Amino acid sequence: MKPASLLINRLKITIAKDPFAPYITKFKSLESRLSHLAKKAGTENKKFNQALNSIVDAVRKNKDLEAELNSPIKIRALAVSLDTSCADQISLTQRILNKIDQLRPIPSTLLIQSIFQYYLQQYDRLNDPAAVSKWLIKSLPKRNLKKNFHDSLLSLNGAKWLANEAIRNDLDFKDMVMHLELDRYSSGRFMTIAKNIYFIEQLEKIPLNQPHKLLIEAQKQSVCDSIYDKSYLVGHKILQILIRRAADTKIHDSWLNVILSIAGDPRVPKNHPLFQKWWNMLDHKYHELVVAWLSKLDLRLFLEALKNYSNLSGKNDLKRMFPSRKKFLEGLDDKKLISRTRLYLSKSAERYLKNNYKPEHLPSYSIVSDGSRSLIYVQLINNQAHMIEGSHSCYLWIYKHLHSSAIVFDPVNDLVSYNDLTSGMNQEMAEKRCEAVAQIKHSPSNFRWQKNALEALRNLGVAISAQDVLSQKDYRSFKRLFGVM
Repeated sequence: MKPASLLINRLKITIAKDPFAPYITKFKSLESRLSHLAKKAGTENKKFNQALNSIVDAVRKNKDLEAELNSPIKIRALAVSLDTSCADQISLTQRILNKIDQLRPIPSTLLIQSIFQYYLQQYDRLNDPAAVSKWLIKSLPKRNLKKNFHDSLLSLNGAKWLANEAIRNDLDFKDMVMHLELDRYSSGRFMTIAKNIYFIEQLEKIPLNQPHKLLIEAQKQSVCDSIYDKSYLVGHKILQILIRRAADTKIHDSWLNVILSIAGDPRVPKNHPLFQKWWNMLDHKYHELVVAWLSKLDLRLFLEALKNYSNLSGKNDLKRMFPSRKKFLEGLDDKKLISRTRLYLSKSAERYLKNNYKPEHLPSYSIVSDGSRSLIYVQLINNQAHMIEGSHSCYLWIYKHLHSSAIVFDPVNDLVSYNDLTSGMNQEMAEKRCEAVAQIKHSPSNFRWQKNALEALRNLGVAISAQDVLSQKDYRSFKRLFGVM
């Protein structure tokens, strides 16, 4: 006979993903309250209040704090005062720390924790950070408060150690701070400096000229305006790193966008607030590198606006001429003949660019007040020649010299007329004996305008050939008509 068996259906039990989370939160809250009560213990009696008032009064009146610390209860009052608004005025010197050791050879937990918080809060503002950190390293074991990372954290390079530790462990800085249970000190100077070092160290290692999440973070004003050291803001270090790393390269938009977002265009007047805050603090070589990059950006934006206009209905003539104008300007740029540019946008071109770019990622430019034509001023290297090119129905103006009064040298003038940049400027320059050497009408056939432009530029000493500024197909046709130039 088979033994009887009892069939029981399996019970389906659902366990929450993190069942103890609510209790952990409650325990942390209770722990915080107990810590608060412990700190308050012994601080709510008349004798203690008198001691606290005495310490605070001595600090605010700049009295001899060492002499004021004459009893253990005043040491406790000092500990509490380090967590008040007068902490910024307290200076823990070696003599005061010696006095503390004399009165409290085994310091209380409250005192150690208060001085630890004070150290991380004040950090680079301390008169003698080495003395305070040395006292903490000596005192933490006396109350079993020392952790294995305290020696590194409290070393002279503690902030850098913390930043590098986050990088070594491939952790976000915030996660590293939480891992070490230091998040309660996040608002202090120590953590601010460590985070800045972390950010800068990471920026040195990101792939060159490639988009990266750090580049988005770098554009936040709260990051840029953070103090890096006594001389620089974090924004200054970001600018130095990106410009230095991208030097001698075709900088990627994602990198150039950060530079423009932080500091703006260095071609603005030197009394401009952005120039004073950012560019004035950087070596002039950084200015020149960015100006060169912005000349390429000006050229690209001008051609983009020109292409957009040529694509509009009824602009077939301009559409046919666009490739040749584009190739001519890009040929000058590819030969590294362009040293400086200035962009003059029609209102419609400005609208187009603002619809396709963030305002903070655009270079400085002026508005052409009348008509729908945009223009660009191009200065060639060594001041060999100056050019004014327009988007449509505009002559190509070429000058050997421009007087310093020329409107293209005035970055303050952000609203100009079409005439100001064309015949009007030529008339003014004629009065200064530096009128245009060529006024070339663009013709869509027979390469006549390119030939005239090449001749004018070569007469001014510009090392340029037809092959540099024409497509391969156009160059073969050009050569049949005019020979090798």
